[in-house]
Amino acid sequence: MPEPSGHMRPSRGKVWRGMAVGAAVGAPMAEWCYRTPRFPQGLPSSALSQATHAIRRETMIVWFQANHIPAQGPYFGFAEATQAQRAGAFGTPASNTMPFGSSASNTVPLGGVEIAGLDQGRFFDGGAAADLLKAEFARIVEEPLLTEVAGLFEGVWEVLPSEPPVDLETQTPAQRSETIIAALDDLAEAVRKLVPQHGGIGHNQPPEGDLALTQDDQRVILKASADARLAVLSSDYDAASLAWEATKPVFDNIASALCRHVDAFAKKYAETLAIPAALVTVDFIGVHLGLWDKALIVTTMLELLKHLH
Repeated sequence: MPEPSGHMRPSRGKVWRGMAVGAAVGAPMAEWCYRTPRFPQGLPSSALSQATHAIRRETMIVWFQANHIPAQGPYFGFAEATQAQRAGAFGTPASNTMPFGSSASNTVPLGGVEIAGLDQGRFFDGGAAADLLKAEFARIVEEPLLTEVAGLFEGVWEVLPSEPPVDLETQTPAQRSETIIAALDDLAEAVRKLVPQHGGIGHNQPPEGDLALTQDDQRVILKASADARLAVLSSDYDAASLAWEATKPVFDNIASALCRHVDAFAKKYAETLAIPAALVTVDFIGVHLGLWDKALIVTTMLELLKHLH
């Protein structure tokens, strides 16, 4: 299989996949595919270029939220901060940024982005949404749609570091067990953080008219995670996959909700959604997209382990 194309870097939500049986004549032998709740196995980049406006927009929104957070600093050599910048979506500062005018040793806050001196901050590798989206999709999506999606993400954004790839095929059986157990534990911890408190799910309240994870959903995921973990420790990967199957309806519902809210965020924000409602939607998408992605990783690993064992 050819190596990944050099002009596109690996990132979250993107997989390098060979041509499937039944693919159209002339399709690439292998190419980058974008995983979204609508396309959990990945939408090939060649197909994305021919997809509907809504699917291309949805794919870019999902990829952007999976790979970026509002910039906060401290950074060294951040040239764009010579003028005040808005640090979060819709002109709001990110919840974990230092507010303008706050004191920090040897740092200068500019519009919510902290600028530090030499050796006091890392170099900035992010930018405006328009530049980040163009770097990824300019060869696939036309300029007007790139501009439309970029307009949903105001301010300056930081690139999340890519996670190191895991090749289960080259690992020893013991290493494979450690890898899948780590993924299960990571997912379980993320679910526990969403346990309802004081009548809600932390600050990640679902958009009006929709439900996030219920307590029953959380119990299903945590029990399945624990059962799958025990089965993996016993090297019974068939039993682990069977235990994990109990979570499928829950994550199918999350995927459906994500598709609805990504669409609402993109289509209705400027026309009908107030800024607070839009921010709730962004938070909902980010949190649940991360949860859905962790579940997809576990599912993929368990299926592969059954064949490798």
